[in-house]
Amino acid sequence: MAIAYNTITSAASSTAVTTLSVNHTAAGSNRLAVVICHLFRDPSDGVAITSATYGGNAMTERATIEWRGATQNRTHRIYIYTYVAPPTSSTAVVWNSDNAAEASAIVVMSFTGVDQTDCQRVGNHLRAI
Repeated sequence: MAIAYNTITSAASSTAVTTLSVNHTAAGSNRLAVVICHLFRDPSDGVAITSATYGGNAMTERATIEWRGATQNRTHRIYIYTYVAPPTSSTAVVWNSDNAAEASAIVVMSFTGVDQTDCQRVGNHLRAI
Protein backbone atom coordinates (compact mmCIF):
# COMPACT_ATOMS: atom_id res chain seq x y z
CA MET A 1 0.00 0.00 0.00
CA ALA A 2 1.49 3.36 -1.04
CA ILE A 3 0.92 6.47 1.03
CA ALA A 4 -0.40 9.40 -1.04
CA TYR A 5 -1.09 13.04 -0.27
CA ASN A 6 -4.81 13.84 -0.28
CA THR A 7 -5.46 17.51 0.52
CA ILE A 8 -4.53 20.45 2.76
CA THR A 9 -6.61 23.02 4.65
CA SER A 10 -5.36 25.96 6.71
CA ALA A 11 -6.40 28.99 8.73
CA ALA A 12 -4.47 31.81 10.37
CA SER A 13 -5.10 34.72 12.71
CA SER A 14 -3.08 37.90 13.18
CA THR A 15 -5.17 38.96 16.19
CA ALA A 16 -5.03 37.71 19.79
CA VAL A 17 -7.01 34.45 20.07
CA THR A 18 -7.22 31.52 22.48
CA THR A 19 -8.79 29.20 19.92
CA LEU A 20 -8.41 28.60 16.20
CA SER A 21 -10.29 26.19 13.97
CA VAL A 22 -10.61 25.08 10.39
CA ASN A 23 -12.96 22.62 8.67
CA HIS A 24 -11.18 19.83 6.83
CA THR A 25 -12.57 17.22 4.43
CA ALA A 26 -10.47 14.09 3.89
CA ALA A 27 -11.11 11.67 1.04
CA GLY A 28 -10.03 8.20 0.00
CA SER A 29 -9.38 5.09 2.03
CA ASN A 30 -6.99 4.29 4.88
CA ARG A 31 -6.74 7.96 5.87
CA LEU A 32 -4.43 9.79 8.28
CA ALA A 33 -4.52 13.49 9.16
CA VAL A 34 -1.40 15.37 10.23
CA VAL A 35 -2.14 18.66 11.98
CA ILE A 36 0.43 21.41 12.55
CA CYS A 37 -0.34 24.32 14.88
CA HIS A 38 1.79 27.45 15.29
CA LEU A 39 1.41 30.00 18.11
CA PHE A 40 3.33 33.25 18.58
CA ARG A 41 3.48 35.38 21.75
CA ASP A 42 5.64 37.69 23.86
CA PRO A 43 8.07 35.40 25.76
CA SER A 44 7.28 36.87 29.18
CA ASP A 45 3.71 35.56 28.88
CA GLY A 46 4.22 32.22 27.11
CA VAL A 47 1.49 30.24 25.41
CA ALA A 48 0.61 26.55 25.22
CA ILE A 49 -2.12 24.46 23.61
CA THR A 50 -4.41 22.99 26.25
CA SER A 51 -6.56 20.91 23.88
CA ALA A 52 -6.55 19.90 20.21
CA THR A 53 -9.51 18.06 18.70
CA TYR A 54 -10.66 16.63 15.38
CA GLY A 55 -14.44 16.55 15.25
CA GLY A 56 -14.51 16.88 19.05
CA ASN A 57 -12.15 13.91 19.55
CA ALA A 58 -8.68 14.36 21.03
CA MET A 59 -5.79 14.10 18.59
CA THR A 60 -2.48 12.40 19.41
CA GLU A 61 0.30 14.90 20.11
CA ARG A 62 3.48 13.81 18.30
CA ALA A 63 5.89 16.70 18.82
CA THR A 64 6.21 20.15 20.38
CA ILE A 65 8.90 22.56 19.29
CA GLU A 66 9.53 25.87 21.07
CA TRP A 67 11.76 28.74 20.11
CA ARG A 68 12.23 31.74 22.41
CA GLY A 69 14.07 34.75 21.10
CA ALA A 70 14.65 37.01 24.09
CA THR A 71 16.33 39.74 22.04
CA GLN A 72 13.44 39.71 19.56
CA ASN A 73 10.87 39.44 22.40
CA ARG A 74 9.16 36.41 20.83
CA THR A 75 8.06 32.89 21.64
CA HIS A 76 7.07 30.50 18.87
CA ARG A 77 5.51 27.08 19.60
CA ILE A 78 4.77 24.47 16.96
CA TYR A 79 2.70 21.39 17.75
CA ILE A 80 2.29 18.34 15.52
CA TYR A 81 -0.71 16.03 15.96
CA THR A 82 -2.10 13.02 14.10
CA TYR A 83 -5.60 11.65 13.78
CA VAL A 84 -6.28 8.18 12.34
CA ALA A 85 -9.21 7.69 9.95
CA PRO A 86 -10.50 11.27 9.76
CA PRO A 87 -14.08 11.56 8.48
CA THR A 88 -14.79 12.17 4.80
CA SER A 89 -17.20 15.00 5.64
CA SER A 90 -16.29 18.58 6.54
CA THR A 91 -15.10 18.35 10.16
CA ALA A 92 -13.85 20.99 12.59
CA VAL A 93 -10.22 20.76 13.69
CA VAL A 94 -9.68 23.01 16.73
CA TRP A 95 -6.97 24.01 19.19
CA ASN A 96 -7.40 25.94 22.45
CA SER A 97 -4.60 27.67 24.37
CA ASP A 98 -3.99 28.86 27.92
CA ASN A 99 -3.14 32.44 26.84
CA ALA A 100 -4.04 34.45 23.77
CA ALA A 101 -1.61 33.88 20.92
CA GLU A 102 -0.76 37.16 19.20
CA ALA A 103 -0.60 35.35 15.86
CA SER A 104 -1.41 31.73 15.08
CA ALA A 105 -2.04 29.17 12.37
CA ILE A 106 -3.40 25.67 11.87
CA VAL A 107 -2.65 23.39 8.91
CA VAL A 108 -4.39 20.05 8.33
CA MET A 109 -2.99 17.61 5.76
CA SER A 110 -4.62 14.29 4.98
CA PHE A 111 -3.06 11.23 3.41
CA THR A 112 -4.44 7.98 2.00
CA GLY A 113 -3.01 4.48 1.85
CA VAL A 114 -1.85 4.57 5.47
CA ASP A 115 -1.86 1.23 7.33
CA GLN A 116 -4.52 1.92 9.96
CA THR A 117 -3.11 -0.62 12.42
CA ASP A 118 0.48 0.60 12.13
CA CYS A 119 0.08 4.40 12.29
CA GLN A 120 2.26 4.47 15.41
CA ARG A 121 5.35 4.25 13.20
CA VAL A 122 4.36 7.53 11.56
CA GLY A 123 4.05 9.09 15.01
CA ASN A 124 7.42 7.75 16.11
CA HIS A 125 9.02 9.22 12.99
CA LEU A 126 7.44 12.63 13.67
CA ARG A 127 8.63 12.48 17.27
CA ALA A 128 12.21 11.94 16.08
CA ILE A 129 12.23 15.13 13.96
